[in-house]
Amino acid sequence: MSRVFKSSVAILLSLIALALMWCAWCYYTYPCLDVASDRCVEFAEKEDLDNPQITDIYFSFLEEPGVSVYPALSRYRNQEGGVVISLVIDERGKITSKSILESSGYELLNGAAMDSVDTFKVDLGGLKGSKFPVYKNVKITYKLSDSRS
Repeated sequence: MSRVFKSSVAILLSLIALALMWCAWCYYTYPCLDVASDRCVEFAEKEDLDNPQITDIYFSFLEEPGVSVYPALSRYRNQEGGVVISLVIDERGKITSKSILESSGYELLNGAAMDSVDTFKVDLGGLKGSKFPVYKNVKITYKLSDSRS
């Protein structure tokens, strides 16, 4: 074999090794390169437990802000949208019914919005003069920030 051929093979093998190392680095550094993968779903579930992205929700009829969690998997998939939820509130301030009037188009965001309603504590003073049951429509919006990495 010629010296040039041996050098070419050595360079080619070095490039292949470098490419494989880069792929391994990407795999361990960015677990959600393929957002449909089971690995990404598992990573997102862990991220929601360890470092949830929480937003306070303010409505005039609440004693204190409700809490909404933006699902990590939705963020990785670049899912945004608003969910309009219809609420029925009884004379004790209990939310007796909730249903989605307008979907975000994403099951994860719809579910997160419905879970948010469970954190609502109704202020009956904010509903003074209302005839019960009270019907309220609320919109919970999920928007990615421009500073995400």
